[in-house]
Parts: sequence; C-alpha cells; structure tokens
Amino acid sequence: MLKSENLYKPIYFETAEYGLGYPPKLAKPLGIAINPDMVVEFVIAMVEIYRDYGMRENKAKARFKWLVELWGVEKIRSMIEDKMGIQFERYEYKQLPTSGGEHIGINPQKQENLWYICVPLLGGRLNIKQMLALTDIAEKFGWPELRLTPHQNIILSGIQENNIKSVIKRLQEIGFNINVTPIRYTAIACAGGFCGKSPEDPKDRLNEIINYIESKFSKELTDSIKIYISGCPNACGKHPIGDIGLQGVYIRDGNNLIAGYNLFLGGALGQKSSFARLIKRNIKADYVKFYIEKIISIYLKNRKNNESFKEFYERYNDDELQKIVEVNYSV
Repeated sequence: MLKSENLYKPIYFETAEYGLGYPPKLAKPLGIAINPDMVVEFVIAMVEIYRDYGMRENKAKARFKWLVELWGVEKIRSMIEDKMGIQFERYEYKQLPTSGGEHIGINPQKQENLWYICVPLLGGRLNIKQMLALTDIAEKFGWPELRLTPHQNIILSGIQENNIKSVIKRLQEIGFNINVTPIRYTAIACAGGFCGKSPEDPKDRLNEIINYIESKFSKELTDSIKIYISGCPNACGKHPIGDIGLQGVYIRDGNNLIAGYNLFLGGALGQKSSFARLIKRNIKADYVKFYIEKIISIYLKNRKNNESFKEFYERYNDDELQKIVEVNYSV
C-alpha cells in the first residue's frame, strides 16, 4: 500500500491480462496495493505502457493480455513502478471475493434512510423517452445521477423511503417492472447487430429467451442464473464466464447460411473462477430457448442442498452434459 496520511481503504490490483476474446484468459495478480487517490495515475501508466510496447504486427494479438503473456507479471509491475516513480508495497495475493452478481431490486444504502433501485434493462436497451424519464426520476426523487452496472442495468440512488412507491409507479409507466425474476437482471447480450460480426442481433434473441424462460419458470427462478450472449468469438457479451453462455455462429442450411449458437455451461468469476465448457455446437437460433429450458429444468429438479448452477453441472463430464441437454424440436 502506498504510504499516505489519508485513511483510504487500499485497492488490490490484478493485471489487465483478463480477456474473453478467443482464446480467453483470466487475470494474473500483480501482488500490489494502492490507495484510491492513485488509481487514475496507475491506469494512465498501464495504458501508456501498452501504447508504447503493445504488439501491433498481428491484429489478433493487439491486446494487453498478449503483452502480459510476453513479458510476465514481474516486468509489467516493474514498468509501472518505473513510470510512476513509486515502489509499491507487495502483499501475498489471495483471491478476493467476487460474486459476479447484480444489485437486484430495491436495497438500502449505507446512508441512513436512503435506498437505491436497480432498473432491469434487458440487454441494456432503452429508448430516448425512457432515458429522459429516468433522468427526470433521478432528479426529482433521488441523487441527480444514473449509475451503470456490468449487467447492462441502471441504478437510481439516494431515494428516500417515502418516495420508493412513487418511483416504482413511474418506472412501470415507462415500461420497467422491478419485480421480475433475477435471471432478467443478470442476462446480457452484446451489440452484435450493430457491429455486424454476429449472424443476428443478440439482444433480440436474448429478449426472446428471457421472456420464454420466465413464462416457464416464473415462480421457481429465484437464483440469478446468468445467461450471457456474444455474437462472435470476441466475447463482448462475456459468454465464456456465464452460467449459460451462447456464442453466435453461422450454420449452413441447404444452400443458405442461418443464425445459430454454440452453447457453453458453467463459467464463473470469484474464488472458483473458470471458463464455461463448450457443450453443444451449431444450435439453430430458434431452438436455443428450448435447450436453455431443459438445462434450467434439470437444474431446478435435481440440485442438492441449494447448490449453485455451476456446482450442479460440475458433477457431470462433457459427454454426460451433451446427452443431458439434447433436445429434439422442430420449428
């Protein structure tokens, strides 16, 4: 930890080798701690190091993770210290608790008598009218700010308890229901329909999947099973670390190419970080919801002692999972 007279809680850093595009890699610990007032300078130093030394010869390797792979953690740490003119205090790295979860629903803040509300935006989608309405709600009933979450949702904060009902009513008027299943809060999809790398718009497909799954398991879905969709191997939708990950592919259907997905199971962050396993290739896009329905149904019926989705499916090898998840539907 940097020597400082302030009372900031130290921040523990891993390297930026973390990257989910093919091939995916998890971060490695730098084994240092810094105070929050140094974060911006620290990030600038890392960016400048990559700017000056990052690999540009091959577009596929023009990523910071490959510089870490080439140099190693010790050299990265040394370069940052040299650039900042600071010797960081070392610490013995231990995996910090990371749930990868979401701030679901209405929750109290640490400030007395204040609450925050997480608004579920499926796939991060909202229109201009909704965006303006959300800013109006924030200004009238809470702190004049909107906070974004890694699961593509928006948080309204600083709301007094006597205003919660008014906020919920206003949110419903613009199309947002707070009392939905956790699976809607934690589902994400990339913007593949915008960048053109996906065979279809993953956000549209996510909307179809979540609506279908909620219609089948409206009462049973108390867990935030994470469905992550990416339109291509670049993994902007983080499919390698989802409970259920989907990666867009093109499938040949006669003389035509149609949209499809590869299915992954069991990814996670935190103390048991792991990448999801590829279980099924080339599922026609219109069939995907049926596969997910079966996967969730088997989990809900057969899990033991409230085990997590990841823990349940870790009990099976890949061959067993391929047989378990298989469905026969015609569209």
